[in-house]
Amino acid sequence: MTKINIYKEIIKQVDEKLSKSRVRNPEARECLAENLCYDLTKKYIQKNKLDLDIIKTSGEVLDKYYNLERNN
Repeated sequence: MTKINIYKEIIKQVDEKLSKSRVRNPEARECLAENLCYDLTKKYIQKNKLDLDIIKTSGEVLDKYYNLERNN
C-alpha cells in the first residue's frame, strides 16, 4: 500500500468522525482533527504492522488532509 493510499484511508476515517461530531468551533475542530489523525495513524500502523518510516508523523497526514480540503 502506498503512502497516498494510507493518507486517503485515514482522511476518510477522519472525515467520517468529524461529520458525526457536534463540535462547530473551528479551532476545536482542528484540534479534534489533529487528535483523530494521530490516533488513527497510530492504529493504522499497528494494525497493518507497517514500518514507521511509511508515515513519519500524523502531522504529515494532517497536512495532506488540509491540502486536499483546500484544493476541493
